[in-house]
Amino acid sequence: MNVIEAEDVVFVIGPPCSGKLTFIRENLSGYAVIDLHEIQKRSCTIWDSYLICEKELIEALRHHRKVILRHTLVKARRRPMYINAVRTVRPDVRISCFYSLPDLETYVRYDESDVASWNAAHPDNPDSPHAKAALATYLEEFEVPTIDEGFASVQHIQQLFPPKV
Repeated sequence: MNVIEAEDVVFVIGPPCSGKLTFIRENLSGYAVIDLHEIQKRSCTIWDSYLICEKELIEALRHHRKVILRHTLVKARRRPMYINAVRTVRPDVRISCFYSLPDLETYVRYDESDVASWNAAHPDNPDSPHAKAALATYLEEFEVPTIDEGFASVQHIQQLFPPKV
């Protein structure tokens, strides 16, 4: 496991299938992980999943837990919801942000790995949730997080740990 300097609250954001979970597993331990993808599996709408994610973040902070929010948050306008939630419970806490934004070639490789996992788990439905055409759109629409949004630090995962070829 790599040693990463991070605050008590960490946002790990980026497009779907961009390596967020792998980064968390390999670099951050001792945190409660609030995972949008897992929440969406049990929620009926996207907006409901956002609200549940916010509620779980607040609950973890109330229990003084170190917490990771794993979320797409492709657009900057979605991030204040969670930053403000953190501030309502722990106004002085610093928030680290790690974002995953691989180049298209690496992203397609991540997606191919995800498709293989999907196909193994869903033999009757070979249509994986991510099409290669959508990958370029996610990369194009992703708004890189900034310190001005309220983060204490912002780091690009693929610059910290270049993808293995």
